[in-house]
This record gives sequence, C-alpha cells and structure tokens, in this order.
Amino acid sequence: MSHEDAPDDRAGVTGDLFRAADLQPGIARVHQMESHSEGGALTGLVPYLAVPDDALTRLYVSPLFKSLVTRPVGQGRFIKDHDRWRSHLHPDDRESVLQSLLATRANREPFSLEYRLKDGDGTVRWVRDMGVYVEDPQREDLVIQGVMVDITREHELEERLESLESAVDTTSKDDARGVVGQLTRQMHDTLERAETGIYRLDNQGCVTYINRVALKLTGYERAAVLGMSATRFHQAPGDTPDDLDELTRELVQALTTGKRHHIMDATLWRADGRPVAVHCRVEPAGDGESVVTIQDATEHRSLATQLEYQATHDPLTGLFNRRELLIRLEQALHRARSRDMEAGLLYIDVDQFRVINDTSGHAAGDELLRQVSGLMTAYARPSDVVARLGGDEFAMILNNCTTSELLEHAETLRDRFAEFGFRWEDKTYTISTSIGIVPLNRESGNVISVMSAADTACNTAKERGRNRVHMFKQDDTSLIRRQGEMRWVARIHQAVREGQLALFAQPIEPVGEEARAEPGKHLEMLIKMHDGQGGLIAPGVFLPAAERYNLSATIDRWVVQHSFAWISDEGIGPEQLALCAINLSGHSVGDPTFLEYVVAQLKRHALPADRICFEITETVAIANLTQAREMMSTLGGMGCRFALDDFGSGMSSFGYLRTLPVDFLKIDGLFVKDIAHDPTDLALVRSINDIAHVMGKRTIAEFVESREILDLLKDMGVDYAQGHFLAEPVAVADLRI
Repeated sequence: MSHEDAPDDRAGVTGDLFRAADLQPGIARVHQMESHSEGGALTGLVPYLAVPDDALTRLYVSPLFKSLVTRPVGQGRFIKDHDRWRSHLHPDDRESVLQSLLATRANREPFSLEYRLKDGDGTVRWVRDMGVYVEDPQREDLVIQGVMVDITREHELEERLESLESAVDTTSKDDARGVVGQLTRQMHDTLERAETGIYRLDNQGCVTYINRVALKLTGYERAAVLGMSATRFHQAPGDTPDDLDELTRELVQALTTGKRHHIMDATLWRADGRPVAVHCRVEPAGDGESVVTIQDATEHRSLATQLEYQATHDPLTGLFNRRELLIRLEQALHRARSRDMEAGLLYIDVDQFRVINDTSGHAAGDELLRQVSGLMTAYARPSDVVARLGGDEFAMILNNCTTSELLEHAETLRDRFAEFGFRWEDKTYTISTSIGIVPLNRESGNVISVMSAADTACNTAKERGRNRVHMFKQDDTSLIRRQGEMRWVARIHQAVREGQLALFAQPIEPVGEEARAEPGKHLEMLIKMHDGQGGLIAPGVFLPAAERYNLSATIDRWVVQHSFAWISDEGIGPEQLALCAINLSGHSVGDPTFLEYVVAQLKRHALPADRICFEITETVAIANLTQAREMMSTLGGMGCRFALDDFGSGMSSFGYLRTLPVDFLKIDGLFVKDIAHDPTDLALVRSINDIAHVMGKRTIAEFVESREILDLLKDMGVDYAQGHFLAEPVAVADLRI
C-alpha cells in the first residue's frame, strides 16, 4: 500500500483528493472548524461524504482522518481515496463493515458501526462510524453524510474490565479487594478522559453516572443530574410527552426501558434551556439498565442543512433552483386537480442579459441576475414560488390565481422590469422581459408538458418582438408547432447516438457543353432518418427543429464524417466522383471549431480538398458574412469549393456576391419550377445565369421537375441541373457510380 505525503494540517482538500469544491458552503464550515479547533482536532469527529454505490466512493474525508490512522497526530500520511480508506480497515472487520454499509442502501437507513482501523505500522484504533443519507445538489443524488469517532479508549476500558474480572476470579479475597479498587479507579479515569459523552441509567431511566463530556454538553452540575430522569435531556422546557415528535418519543421510550436505540440527529435540551444537536446511542447493560453515549452533532447538522439548501437553491441568486421548482410545480398541479385550486406558471426570460454580459462582463451579468431576482422576490406574494431555471431564465408559480389574474400579474411584472434601470459603472441599461404563461387547472398535463408549454409560450413572446406576455392556449397553432419541434430534439439526439440517420445522394447533372465534357459525377449529399418501423423520415420534417434548437451543427458534422468515410472506404476516385457537395447550416458557418473539424476529417480520410464542395444558403452567408468569408478563404485556400444555395431570394444578392469567393450559384428552385409557365420567373432565372457567368461563376438550377424546364435551362446556358425529373436521391449504400 502506497501513500502520499500529507499537506499542512490547515490546508483544505485539493487536487485529486475529493470534489470538495462541489460542496463548498458545507465543507468550508468543516475546514473552518478543523483549523480553529483546539490542538487541530475537532473533539474526535472526522466528517466525510461518500457515494452510496458499490464502491462506497469517498467524495470528501476530513484531513483529521490521519489522527485515526497515524501516530503521532500531525505527522505521517493521510487518506486520499476510497481504496486507501478501505485498506485501513482491519482485515478481520473489512468484509462485515462493507456488507453492513451496503445493506443500508436499499432503504437509505441511518447507520452506526464500530470497527477497527489499522495503520501501516500496525497501530489499531477503534472508531464509531455514523452516517445518514442526504441530498447532494451537484450530483443530484443522495450521498452519505457521516462522521467517524475515535472510541479506542472505550474499547480499552472493556478489555481492562475483562482482564481485571479474570484476575479477580483467580486471586484471593484480600487480593481481590485491591484489584477491584484498581478497576474502579481505571474505569473512572478512562470514562472521564473519553471524548464521547457517556452516562448510565438504572432500570427506571434515571442517571446513575455521567462523565465530564456529557456534563459539559448538558450544562448540568454532577450533583444535580444524578438521580434525574434522562428524558429531561430530550424534552423542551414546558413540553409534555404528548408534545414530542415521533423520533424523540422513540428515544425517550428507549431511555426509560433500556432498549437498544440509535438516533443520528436528536435534540438535547441543556440546563440553560438551549437546544444542542447530538448523536445519541442507547445500549442495554443488563437488568433493565442502559449506557448512553452522546456526541455533539451541531456542525454535522449544520453541514446537512447546507447540503439541503444547496440541493434546492440557486447559488448565485438564492432563489429556488429548477429541481425544486419542478417539485413545487408538481404540488401545485396536485392541488389544482384534487382541490380545484387554480394557479399558474410564468416563464420569464430577461431580454437584454446577453448584451450586458457580453459588453460589460460576467460580473455585470451576475449582478443583473441578482437584482432581477430581488425585483421578482419583492413582487411575489408569500404563497408564490420564485425560481431561477438557469442562465437568464426564471419562473414563478402563482398559487390561488385565476387566468385573468395571471395575465394581470404578468403584465404588472413586465411593467416593473421596464421601469427598472440596471446601472453598471458608467452605463445604464433598460431591461425588458418576455413572459410565457400557462394556467394550472384540472385539465393541465404533467410537469414536463406544462414546462414545455411555458417555454414555448415564452419563446413566442420573444419572436413577436420581446417585452411582451404570451399565454399558452391549447389551440394555439404556433405553440403546437413549436412543441412538435421540441419533441424532435430528443429524437435527433437519439438518431445521432444510435445510428438512425441515413446518408443519401442526389446527382447534379451537367447541362452545358463544358460541364458535360468533365469526367466524374457531381453529387449532393442528403440526410434522412429511420423511423424505427422500416420507413424513412424526410429531412424537411426534422431539420427545422434541428436548426431552431442548435442541433444542425451536430448533423452537419455527421454528414461530413460519413460522406468522407464513404468516399474513402469505397475507394471512389475522382474519375468516378468529381465533386461531393455538402450543405452547411448557419451554426456551422459561425462555429470556428467547424473549420478544424473539416481539416481533421480531410486528413483522416486522405481526401483531396478539391473534391469537396460546401453549399451555404444565401441567407446564411449574408447573416454570417464575416464568418462565411473566413471559412471560404481558409477551406478555399486548401482547394475546397463553395456553392451559394437558394440564390436570388433577394435582389441585393449580387451586391454580396462580389465579396463572396464562391464557385457555383444554385438558382433558387422557387423561380426555376415555374419558368415553363411564368415569364417573370423565366426572365429572373435568365438574368441570374447571365450575370453569374459574367462574374465567372457556374450555375446550378434546382427543382427541375420536367423535360420542358430542362430544355429551357439548356437554351439559356445553365451549367448544371438538379431535380426529381433527372434523378431521385439514393441511399449511398445502393449507389453505383
């Protein structure tokens, strides 16, 4: 077994030890106690956090652990991970300890175990390990919050008792008197030096002995406490047995009957009337008597409270977090269904957050969010719930609110934000919000559908100009469409993850004489999705959702990787495939890492760049003009070619065309499909083709659906044509070129 040198006693856990930073508020308090406690030790308590998995992985173990496994304290080694904690378990105790801990997982039961820890030099110490299951906000799961206590002296006392009892049996009566006297002195000395509070009760539950630590915890004088009923320790002044909660009632019963009992978080009432959190353990001592051990659990309770707070609150604003909001929303829905109590959910987006965050920095953005939360909290009624969902999105549950009152509250809140001026340094920003409303009533769906409806209502408010309120209605077609798109998000993720996307290709046929003379085919790569029932889903069904929810770049990368792999794996040479055209979304054009991805894929598949053509729509190119130029310059310098897709949708097109180094213009199919019957469209296509040739660009006509259209394109000198009349898209697995 190897160890690493310990850091300074007062240093926090860092590096690869445990994720202490994930639990900073609670752990910081433990560090503070440890570094300020007398002698560098926290009265024998060693806090830890562990994951209740098969490995019982330690997330955090106090540096004070080394006081249990090394001698002298403050020198030597200390634990850094679970395996090393496990290696310190005494071989005779290891299996029983691990089995006992794992046995508590199913019911998340508190536990109290006693076992031995053994250091590398053979030193053995007994510990009492007590733990409870609490929520960890970072893991969004349970963790074990526990403490270990050194009880070596207690066990030494037991061993001395057994040894002395054995000696009494083998000595004369005169010698026995001396042995008993020695035994009594050693018992008293050991109990008084113990770091755990200990007291003994008779068969009536009255105190017959109490040690120094227990007196300090209870605040009583020894003379006053002897003969007193121990139930007074756990009964608040003025309370009767009927006033006790269930856990305290069980403890009081154990104290009076001598029944074995253990409670991790009991309240002990001191002589001065102040409550103290303690761990309490009752052990039978025969003839109805019992021995009780108590340990101060104030900081343990504080740490558990900190963890609980973290699990339910947003650390920046102090508002409830998304997780807690969903719980409160479920409760509101239950009341709406069972008691017919109307309520509502407001989904609030701060319109100017990104501008402020980008121009004035993250510190300004954080301060804005804090002030926004303060404004919302000040407006909310006592029964309302205010939460931060993440980023610049907030939510409010308005309880006992009719639909008309919901709308009134939302408009009032929007006005409050409009009147609010956020000042940062020498700048003042006007703030507005977009608010989506969903009424909660008997007809409401589940939590997920309600949150989805609120999100889409908020997005609709933003799309309609921001600084406005939009209420969800079941027959709202725009919201229904958006909800339908949101359902595609999960399907797209699944399709990429599970290989449910399919690569297709559609030929782009040469029409002009010069184009027909060139060797090799020209293909445009397309994508479809398997529907899970043997069919295929057209791209027009799911690509709008991908574009709206920032998944189009993921799809673009999938197409690039699989297109390059197909060409490389099939050994398709330039005489077979001269040009492979791949569509790019605006997200990819605006992503600088996409350039690196393309370059890496070209190298990986050993493809000449001049066999690849990227198609970018005119709208995307104009909206991302700087990024589009950079991409065309970088990849074009390597040999890649570019086509401007859907060209002609705006007659400012030619102005931008001068600045974009593209090789092909794909004439918008909306013009091409009617040129056989619409003289205006025919004239537009002819003009685009002529000007493109003057500028040195080749032209491709889309939506060629008939022989008549194809003949007209040939007559005007268009270079290439593409459409279902010429060739349908074919799965690349079935393509023969």
